[in-house]
Parts: sequence; structure tokens; C-alpha cells
Amino acid sequence: MAKRMYTLDEPDDAIATLKADHQRVRELFQTYEHTRDPQLKQQIAAQVLVALELYTLLEATVFYPAFTEETTPEGGAPF
Repeated sequence: MAKRMYTLDEPDDAIATLKADHQRVRELFQTYEHTRDPQLKQQIAAQVLVALELYTLLEATVFYPAFTEETTPEGGAPF
């Protein structure tokens, strides 16, 4: 499976990426539920894990730092 390369120049790019990956994972789960082929199920599960790893990476490197910059320690707006 080819690895994706992302450049996240703006927050909208990261959000669009997450939304697209969520849709892809939903579709993968639907395919997984409807197949009886164990080998195909294993391939689908591997694809889901890659998508979840990407989601975790985006949260840790994009969203959490941006949230921390834009909020107070209590999680509220800085104004």
C-alpha cells in the first residue's frame, strides 16, 4: 500500500484530511462487515490501522499544539 504524503499548510487542510480519512474508514468498515474472505478482512484491518495512526499523528502534531496555543490552561479562550 502506498504511503500518503501530507503538507498541512493551513488548518483547513488538516480538517479536510481528517474528514476524508473518517469517510474512508467508514467505507472500509462497511466492506469489512460484508466480506467473508479472511485475507481481505486482514487487508482491510491493516488499512484501518494506518488511517487511525494518521489520525493520531495529526492530533498530536497539529490539533493539540494549536489548541494549546489558542487557549488558557483551563481550556478557555485567552481573552
